[in-house]
Amino acid sequence: SYSILGTIFDKLNTTEVTATFRQFEENRLVISERFGNENIYSEGNFFDFQDSTFLANYFDGYGPYSQDVLVPAFIAAYRDIDANTIPLNIFEQTPKPNWRLTYTGLTKIPAMKKLFSNVTLNSAYTSTLAVNSYITNLNYYGNYYLYANVVDTLSGNFFSQFSIPNVILSEQFSPVFGVDATFVSSLSTKFDFRKTRTLSMSFIDFQLTEIRSTEFTIGLGYTVAGLILPIRFGGKKPTLENDVTFRFDMSFRDDITTNFRLDQDLNEPTGGLTIIQIAPTIDYLVNDRFNVQLYFNRQQTIPKISTAFPITTTNAGVKVRMSLAE
Repeated sequence: SYSILGTIFDKLNTTEVTATFRQFEENRLVISERFGNENIYSEGNFFDFQDSTFLANYFDGYGPYSQDVLVPAFIAAYRDIDANTIPLNIFEQTPKPNWRLTYTGLTKIPAMKKLFSNVTLNSAYTSTLAVNSYITNLNYYGNYYLYANVVDTLSGNFFSQFSIPNVILSEQFSPVFGVDATFVSSLSTKFDFRKTRTLSMSFIDFQLTEIRSTEFTIGLGYTVAGLILPIRFGGKKPTLENDVTFRFDMSFRDDITTNFRLDQDLNEPTGGLTIIQIAPTIDYLVNDRFNVQLYFNRQQTIPKISTAFPITTTNAGVKVRMSLAE
C-alpha cells in the first residue's frame, strides 16, 4: 500500500490544471537539483539537444522530461510532501498502512440506547503504487542509481537504470464515512460516502490520466408486523400476519476522467458520468420458506462529454423466492 491521502479531496476544475499537477511540474526543479548535486558526472546546466539551448534551472543530464526527475516529482506532488525529502529511487519508497475502522459503541451511551438498538460507524482506506512493467536499460552505465554517466544525445538526459513506461497511484475510500443505524422502532437507516481515484502517469507521452469517482448512498428501511391493509374484503380490512419490510435506497455517483500534459497548461476531460439511482422495495415474508417482493428500480445516466448520450432505465416487477432447504 502507498498513501496519497493528502490530495484526494483537492478540487478538480475541468477547465483548469489542478494545483497538484502544477506542484508536480514545479517539483521537477527540486528533483533535478538533488540529482545534479549528488551525481559527480552532472556538470553545469541541462543542455537540450533538440533546441540546442541550455535550461538554467535544470542540472546537466536531468532535464524536465527525465524519467529520473519525473517519477519522484510526481509521487511527491500527489503525496503532498516536500520534494526535498522524497526518496529518489522509486523502489525505495516506504509502504504506508491501509486501514479499516468499525465502531459499534455508541449504543453504550444511555441516551443513544433509548433511541437505537444498533449503530455502526465505519471507514476504510486502501491505496497502491504500481509499476506494471519495467526493463533494465541496456544503454545505462553508471555507479549504481545516482551516478549515471551516459547521456542520451536525443533528449540530453542521462539514461535511467530502468525504463519505466508508467506509474499508477490508486486509492479507495470505501467508505470515507459510513453509518448503519437501527432505531428501537424498527426504522433502519444507512449512509455511505465513498471516493476513489486513479492516477496513471505515462513517461512516454508525458501525460497524466486522472480518474475520480464520488458516490453518496442513502438507505431507509422499516419493518411492520401485523400490517392492516387499507382495503376491505367482506367488510373487513385484512391483516398480514408476518413482517412487511419497506425499503428505499438512493445513490448518486459522479465519475470524471481528465488528461493533463506537462507544460501545456491543458486539462482535457475525456470521459465521465453522473449516475442517479432510486430503488424502493416492499418485502413480505409469507412464511419461513416463501417471500414475495415488489420492486422498482430507476437509473439515470448523464454523460459529461458531448459524444455520449444520456440513458434512463426503469425496471419494476414482482419477485417470488421459495426455499426448498430442509
